[in-house]
Amino acid sequence: MATLKYVPQYFSTTLNVGGGIDASQTTGIILQSVSGLDIAKPGQICVSYSDPIDTGVAEWINYTSINGSNELVGVTRGCEGYSAHTHVQGATVQFTLSATHLNDLNDVVNG
Repeated sequence: MATLKYVPQYFSTTLNVGGGIDASQTTGIILQSVSGLDIAKPGQICVSYSDPIDTGVAEWINYTSINGSNELVGVTRGCEGYSAHTHVQGATVQFTLSATHLNDLNDVVNG
């Protein structure tokens, strides 16, 4: 069964990892702020977000929760059909609605 992800409305923050993260890193991915988020719930972020989106640098990352140190837990990199990328300290992190949010919901409802 699909894991439904929560989407905080209008929430963005930045990556808070000195030196940034490399394309294979699944631990130590820390956000600057999670104030107001339900950190116990699974979700998805877009790192290096821009408008319009540049899919050559942006990356969607799924996670199962966020711990008390603002670190993503249960990370899956390179979601939404795009590759994992390297991201710099301070990269924009946006909590976005994606195709898998709707597709997972559809799969659960139509089971």
